[in-house]
Parts: sequence; structure tokens; C-alpha cells
Amino acid sequence: MSRYRAKKLLFLVIGLVIVLITGCQSNDKGKSLKGSETNSGLLAEEESNSTETDPVLLTPSPTNTFEMETWEENEHVESLAVVISADQDGVLQIEEDKFVSQVGEIYNHPDKYIGKTVKYQGYLYLEEYESKEYFYVVRNTYACECGEEESVVGLEIAWEGDMPEEGTWVEVTGVLDSYVEEEKQYIIVRVSDLDIKDDTGKTFVTE
Repeated sequence: MSRYRAKKLLFLVIGLVIVLITGCQSNDKGKSLKGSETNSGLLAEEESNSTETDPVLLTPSPTNTFEMETWEENEHVESLAVVISADQDGVLQIEEDKFVSQVGEIYNHPDKYIGKTVKYQGYLYLEEYESKEYFYVVRNTYACECGEEESVVGLEIAWEGDMPEEGTWVEVTGVLDSYVEEEKQYIIVRVSDLDIKDDTGKTFVTE
């Protein structure tokens, strides 16, 4: 385990690029998740017997834990050419059917995106580390094309308003920024608008 902050979030950036280019490969630096998809679409290491619940509130598994890679360690990885379209106001739109590749594009080329406004949807995910709380808006995905390892993908957020309950499906709009903690650099969305959505999108995405 690294001495740096462990994250329950994030699909490994290096893992994303390798998966998209070459398929399933091992990565000794990150811990992968093995589990099944529950009725809500969230990951769980044990089978869930729960039934469908209110679509606004999902139930994240507390077992989704592995270490996050930062882009500093992955600059040697060549990423695919991915386009993130902007609306008429210049807000970058992370699309449901391109969620994995577009989030990976942001992590692999932060200098292109820091300072720009982004909008996307996902469920709220909470990480607690050394008495601090870190929030993310994420979706689930495969960690490799073999379909045997699962992970989550998304971006950390900072929101000064009342934070909804973990697992709530939200749409966030905010400015992409970065910060340094324990000598590591992280990407974060400084959220200016957070909306709870009655209708959820796809919890599990593959592209």
C-alpha cells in the first residue's frame, strides 16, 4: 500500500488507456475489484438479494477500494484521440456512451482541460481517509475487456452546498481544477451547480 492517500474511487488512468488499446492486462500498482453487478448496477463482492429501490438513491458497496494512480505516473502512456464536445456556452459535455474514454481523456491530458467547465451525471461516491471526506460522481465499468474485473470511473468533486446522500444520482457542473496532497496531484471539479435527478442514466458503462 502506498503511503499516499488511498482512494475508493477511480479506475486507474493507466488501466483505462491500456484496456482501450490492448485489452485486459495486469497492473501491479493498482488493486482491481472482483465482484458482481447488483440490481442497482453497483458493485458488490457478495451477491445482493435486494430488490429495485428508488432510482434517485443507489447503494454503493463499501468494498470498492483500491489505490488511485495520478497522471504524473502515467505520462508515458499514449492515449487515444478522444473528443469532448462543448455546448454553445463552452461547457464540456461528458456523454453517457463515451463516459469512460472522455473521463480518461481528462486524466491523461489535464493541461488541456484544467480551467474549463464540465458537466456530467453519475452517482455520488464517498471516500473517508484520515478523518477527511472526499466526494466523487462516478459510474461503474469493467477494469479489463475480459469482463472479470470491475471498477468505477469518474471525477472527484468539491461542492459547498448541502451534499446529497451517498449513492444519489446527480448532474454536476463545475470548473476542472487540480490540487496537491501528500506530494501527489489530483484532478477535481469545483462544482457550481449540483442537481439531484429523478431519472438515472446508465450506472454501468463500458466505453
